[in-house]
Amino acid sequence: MEQNKVKQKGEPKKEDFGSPVFLGRKIAAPGKTLRVRIEVIPKGTVLHRCHDAQYPGDSFNPGRVLLPNEYGARFSPIRDAALDLIPTMYLASSCEAAIAESVFHDVVATGKTEFFDLRPFTKMHYIQLKLERDLNVVSCRAQDCIYMGIDRDELIGSTQLEYSQTRAWSQAIYQQHHNVDGMKWYSKRDDDHFALVLFGGQRVMNSELSIAEPSSRLLSHKTIGQIIQKTAERLGLILTEE
Repeated sequence: MEQNKVKQKGEPKKEDFGSPVFLGRKIAAPGKTLRVRIEVIPKGTVLHRCHDAQYPGDSFNPGRVLLPNEYGARFSPIRDAALDLIPTMYLASSCEAAIAESVFHDVVATGKTEFFDLRPFTKMHYIQLKLERDLNVVSCRAQDCIYMGIDRDELIGSTQLEYSQTRAWSQAIYQQHHNVDGMKWYSKRDDDHFALVLFGGQRVMNSELSIAEPSSRLLSHKTIGQIIQKTAERLGLILTEE
């Protein structure tokens, strides 16, 4: 009995470890009057999306409150001025960029040949959507980011540790610029093509996106499979499903 008491007294307590330390970097915060550069993505443009199979490919992600151990996404979830969650949708200008921004998004540069497990993506689907109107999006090119008040590497090149800070920018853009439909940047995993996030709700309606190619299982799509293989080879990865 006495031994048990001594052991319990010696157990570490939460306060013994001190205060939590933020391991990410501190990036610039958005101002209250952001200057932005607007680009127009014309009606008729076909965009590409990789999405979870449990949701329709042409539907917006409604957003949700993040748990303490969750990072969320770079530009979502966000809220409007009334603190209501804003639906969002991530897309890309090509199959390659859509895959780079989803399947290979978290690949770490090691300079070595690594195995890459495809099993987490077995429930992912691919769809093509066509714009039924022109969209006004904020450009996140390097010079346009500087104009806005932040370095592009901070906004686009940051890791998930900084996502709470990058979301502050997308939220500020949404709240300050009521004519903006989303944000556009060149993928950090495929800088030949652009990626974008669209704001749903009162900005972009579901009816303003039509299906150009129906949703299908990502890993069963012949063309997508070839692109995944080609991308993996370029990244120095060996694909596996084991």
